[in-house]
Amino acid sequence: MEDFETRTASQAAFYELEEALRWYRRRADLDRPGARWTLREVLRARLVMLAPFAPFLANELHESLTGEPAEDAAWPTPDPDLESPRVEAEEELVRSLLDDVREVVDVTGTDPAAISVYVAADWKRDVLDAVVEVDGDQGAAMGRLMEDEAMRERGNAVSDLVGDLATFVRAQPDGRVETLRSVDELDVYGDAADVLAREFDADVEVYAAGEGPDPEGKAERAVPFRPAIHLE
Repeated sequence: MEDFETRTASQAAFYELEEALRWYRRRADLDRPGARWTLREVLRARLVMLAPFAPFLANELHESLTGEPAEDAAWPTPDPDLESPRVEAEEELVRSLLDDVREVVDVTGTDPAAISVYVAADWKRDVLDAVVEVDGDQGAAMGRLMEDEAMRERGNAVSDLVGDLATFVRAQPDGRVETLRSVDELDVYGDAADVLAREFDADVEVYAAGEGPDPEGKAERAVPFRPAIHLE
């Protein structure tokens, strides 16, 4: 708004926020008092943000909700105490997994009765750590990793993964990779298994690489922040 980018501002307040709310409704237990407070607070803030574009409707609705017209309310500001980059990163991982499963279902034309999700093996996380420590420098990362005999034995698999992860790391904004590294993917996907189950009406299991049934060897394809998927 300060830059007079009114079209962008209105799209953010209406469309982008609606997309975030749609995801929240899919993930949250809406009967919880905290969820009800969240939805009310978001609606209040949204009406204030929409007031410059639809003043009569926004004022009427805001007054019905809070007792004062939107034009008299303070402009919404973020509350630092409610911000959590880690929670946001976890939710993005869940959304990405949901999209990946949807893509596999669409491409294969299947209606799975069971979905298996495999998290990347520990050695792949070690590769990620090496790449991060040298700020995405592939040569430096390979130099460090090849000092480890177990990594040397993996040969081309390590080299390929270093390339993929170096590209990924360099593309991330400041602090993003460190936030992702603090996430336990196994826990995140395990907690979100019920979302997948509802979306696809299927039984869902989440495994660490090397654990659980893996008839087609899909677990080998898992990399950090991009789990492997098997449909039955």
